[in-house]
Amino acid sequence: MAFAIARKAGGEGRLVGGLVRDVLLRDVLLGRIPADHDRLDIDMSVNVPIASFRRAALDENIKIIDTGLEHGSVTLVHETQTIEVTQTRADLNTDGRHAEIGFTPSFLEDAKRRDFTINALYVSQDGTIHDPLDGMADITAKQLRFIGDVEARVTEDYLRILRYFRFIAALDGFACDKDEMAKMKHHFNGLSHLSPERIVTELQKLFAGANWQEAVGLMAEAGLDSALFSGDFLTPHQLQNDLETWQSRLASTLSDDMARHMLTHPLSRKDKAKITSVMQSFSEADYHILASDNWQHIAYFGDESFYERCLVQARFHDTYLDKNRRNQIRNFEAPPCPVTGHDLIKAGYQAGPDLGEAMRRATDLFVKSNFTLSCDKIIKSL
Repeated sequence: MAFAIARKAGGEGRLVGGLVRDVLLRDVLLGRIPADHDRLDIDMSVNVPIASFRRAALDENIKIIDTGLEHGSVTLVHETQTIEVTQTRADLNTDGRHAEIGFTPSFLEDAKRRDFTINALYVSQDGTIHDPLDGMADITAKQLRFIGDVEARVTEDYLRILRYFRFIAALDGFACDKDEMAKMKHHFNGLSHLSPERIVTELQKLFAGANWQEAVGLMAEAGLDSALFSGDFLTPHQLQNDLETWQSRLASTLSDDMARHMLTHPLSRKDKAKITSVMQSFSEADYHILASDNWQHIAYFGDESFYERCLVQARFHDTYLDKNRRNQIRNFEAPPCPVTGHDLIKAGYQAGPDLGEAMRRATDLFVKSNFTLSCDKIIKSL
């Protein structure tokens, strides 16, 4: 449909970007599609004015959303699928954050303004792969390579520094180029020009990648941790392998001061709560209890992030939580305390602070009995 609309507008449409890259990775390397794609994102480049494409779509009664008309982009909506359609462009001037763009009918010029060779592959409607910058060779070699001059690409948009490490985290077995890394390092201070929102988005994707530890190691080696957080990433530890959420993975690499700095970024309330939760330290006594037969006495009072908090905080303790204990904590379902506020009021407690303190003591008794005391016995003990 989108191809036909491009033809009707007098030009050609070609699929480009992440979808093309990931399908080629799957087909060429028999690997998996990277996990940072939660849904099917389809991007198309068209070598006609976007206004012409828009008119042709409306003539066919196709829904169009003017998501970026002044930048040559619209979103085509068909049933449940959306396609981001962008006129082929060329950068005229850049300042590290924003680009002044011009329009061109050339797919080659459009390719040159992209970041990496593996992202500059186009596919026509008949399945023809257009590879103007040798992206297929880099896919086959598992090599992440900038298009053209590294420093020119980075200074056009400093976010490409983070995107570089994000792709290392997302793509299985892809190697980085040490020379490109060295050249990027000269421009880490340019990250200060980026909005915190853009930085957070890239960090979310980076720490969600299957190979995030490899990417983090390379970031630390290059000094990118200091540029982002004014500190050094913590030494990796073995329980990091079990961390599943990007928030806990990020927190596991940060000191308390670095984490506090991260929490000043524009994170969602849920993300801030998650990072704050897993960053809560354990006393030595509590961590020893977690490793003992009485581990439930601590786990009972944990929130939904308690399991990952245990993994993150393991870095500060010599006590080792073995695999069996970690599985027990992960699968633990806290039984409800049999005493309720209503029970305590019937027993003579008044609503207010005294009732809250009595409920706390009741819960503590229940936990210390290994969840065996009945409501009557707990109230009698109180």
